[in-house]
Amino acid sequence: ISTFGIFIDPLADKILTTAAFFAFYKIGIMPVWMVLVLAVRDIVITILRSYREYKGDTMKTTFIAKTKTFIQMTYIFLILILVVLMTFNINDNLRNGISDFLQSELNYYMIMTITLVTLYTGISYLIELKNNLTKDNHEQIVICFRKLFNGSEDTNIRGKEFQYLKTNVFKELENLN
Repeated sequence: ISTFGIFIDPLADKILTTAAFFAFYKIGIMPVWMVLVLAVRDIVITILRSYREYKGDTMKTTFIAKTKTFIQMTYIFLILILVVLMTFNINDNLRNGISDFLQSELNYYMIMTITLVTLYTGISYLIELKNNLTKDNHEQIVICFRKLFNGSEDTNIRGKEFQYLKTNVFKELENLN
C-alpha cells in the first residue's frame, strides 16, 4: 500500500458519497443540512489527514470510519436501486410504495443515523489529533468549523436538529483543549 493510495482511496469514497448525498438532496429525499454536515466533516478530515501526511505522520482509518463508509455506501446503493426501479414500467402499487418509503420517517431516521455516525467519526478523529495540536491550531479548527457552519441553516429541516447538532459540535470541539 502506497502513501498515495492511503490518501486517495478515502478521498475517492468521500467524493462519491458527497455527490450521491447531494443528488439525494436535489431529488428531495435528504435535507441539505445533513449533506452539509457530511461534506464539512469530510473536508475537515481530509485537510487534517493531508496535513498529517505532509508532516510525515500517516493517519490510519479507524474501524468505525470504515463502518461509516460501509453504511453510507450500502444506503446509497439501496436508494439508487429504488430510484432507478421507479424509472421502469412497474406496478403502481410498487411505485407508490417506493415513493412512500423515500419520503418516510424510516428513511429520514436512516439518513439521520448516517449523519450522526459520520459526525461521531469526525469528532473521534479530532479527539485522536488532540495530542498533536497546539492551542493555536485547536482554535483555528474551531474557527474553521464555525465559518463552515454559519449561514448553513435550512428552513425546511425538521425541528431544531440542525441547531442542536451545530451547538454540540462546537461544544465538543471546544472541549478538546
